[in-house]
Amino acid sequence: MLSQIKYAAQQYGDVFYVTRDLVNDNSKACDVKNLTVVQAGCARRGMGGIQAAGGALLHGGARCFLSALHKQRINPTFIRTQLKYEAGSYLLYRAALPLISRLGQDNCTVLSAWFMSEAYAAYLLKRRFPGIQTVSFAHSFEVQKFRDSDLDLRHIIERHSGIDKILFISRTVLEQYKNEYMLPLGLSTANTGVYYLGSEPNQREEKGYSKDGVFRLVSCSGISQVKRLNLLIEALSEIDNVHAGRLSWTHIGSGPDEDEIKQFAQSRLQHLDFHFVGYMPNKLVHRYYEEHPCDLFINVSSMEGLPVSLMESISYGIPAIATNVGGTGEVVIDGLTGLLLPPNPTPEEVRNALVRFMDMPLSERKLFASNCKRIWSERFNASKNASSLYGFLRTSNVPED
Repeated sequence: MLSQIKYAAQQYGDVFYVTRDLVNDNSKACDVKNLTVVQAGCARRGMGGIQAAGGALLHGGARCFLSALHKQRINPTFIRTQLKYEAGSYLLYRAALPLISRLGQDNCTVLSAWFMSEAYAAYLLKRRFPGIQTVSFAHSFEVQKFRDSDLDLRHIIERHSGIDKILFISRTVLEQYKNEYMLPLGLSTANTGVYYLGSEPNQREEKGYSKDGVFRLVSCSGISQVKRLNLLIEALSEIDNVHAGRLSWTHIGSGPDEDEIKQFAQSRLQHLDFHFVGYMPNKLVHRYYEEHPCDLFINVSSMEGLPVSLMESISYGIPAIATNVGGTGEVVIDGLTGLLLPPNPTPEEVRNALVRFMDMPLSERKLFASNCKRIWSERFNASKNASSLYGFLRTSNVPED
């Protein structure tokens, strides 16, 4: 949310960031003069925090009990899920009430970063202050969360109807939500649209492909089962010695499976050069792309929303190979900005795509790089997209999809 706070502050006189958890919150790193961070409920110390927490439990407990009776599901898991959702929403709602009362509802836009309890808090505020404008971003994991959780569908209906515009991070996620919830529940599609969060602009204009005969492959992600680095290692292990001799793979990122993946790579990739450089803050990832030649980005994840790592890589003119999951195909356009793999490719399919890129004439690789820069500029320039969004919000006209 840091970049969105920065862009919103350029269009609005005052920005208030309401959060339940300052311990894990990084808004303080955002150097915005007209930003005020507001602690919600239990995050506040003293009697105010106790009263807010008590009110949240009372509000949430009553609603949870009614939901349980309605669904005839009085069990601990259902009650716990409902209570956490209701109480969390109420804490945000209570923290925002005095702000809107002071500023005036006709002057306020409430933007929810997530289409979960935060958006439900916006719904509660909309009931109290009909004149406010409510907007919510919606990510892929929320749609998955709805499907797998014990949340009452009533929450989805209320949240959907109480938000003036729901902005999905990709067309794929919007279509998934539409098919799974809007159509079956009879919800209106008029208040939904697509908004690409994008990635930050960079200054490097020249193409960063290698000029020393080495083909440099880079990946950037956490190291966990869903990222399937074991699949990538299997594919790299099948590359013949001629191609392997001029290939160097660098992975940026860390995670719970790091030790296991490193050991697996050491046992299978003795014939090629590879490096695990560990976790890097986003600024250092950008610096890496600025200072190091990169010929190809690869992502073989089994699940994605709209990967920021891919948007960042194409902004530097780095084409990509990626699995066609989530909204990945909106960034990696097959044959234009890279090569799209099936959602569950074999190691052989990954290897063949990689070798195909390695064998491309430089002129063709330059064309891919040029396409990457163009598609990023047209779709995924965070600064340009945000300027359009917040400009429209200030005039109370959310841009149409």
